Amino acid sequence: MKKLAILGPGVVGGSCAEILLRDADLLERNAGEQLELSYVLARRALPDRPYKDKVVTDFSVIEHDADVFLVIETIGGCGAALEYVRRALAAGKHVVTANKQLIAEHGAELLALLGQMLEILRALLEKDESITIGDDTIYRSYERGKQARGRRVVGNPALL
Repeated sequence: MKKLAILGPGVVGGSCAEILLRDADLLERNAGEQLELSYVLARRALPDRPYKDKVVTDFSVIEHDADVFLVIETIGGCGAALEYVRRALAAGKHVVTANKQLIAEHGAELLALLGQMLEILRALLEKDESITIGDDTIYRSYERGKQARGRRVVGNPALL
């Protein structure tokens, strides 16, 4: 089972949450495993929404839940969205965003953060070949991808 969190319950985030709840069986068949909506980050409680029991108002709940695999950012802009994406990446979570402003203004910084994390993984893997994160051996997959393409990888596709 993969636990997901959505940041922002607006039109996009709210629709994603409703689809994850409504079409859970279909998504599981297509993904090959269960996807569980664990949290929806909002400014306030949302008692009329079908995901009302998933709403949290404090990002640290998501940040510190080691079982959250993926954070879907739907807030927009570069204020809270940037802070939460930074913190999610630093906590080792995958992040999905379509926030063009965030990527345009801070994409290089976020890729640099991922690069720093890969350097840490590289150092750890030199000491212990069995280190994995989630289901993937991140560094080995990253290195295989570089070798397969025969060229230098400039960014981490996990962000984009």
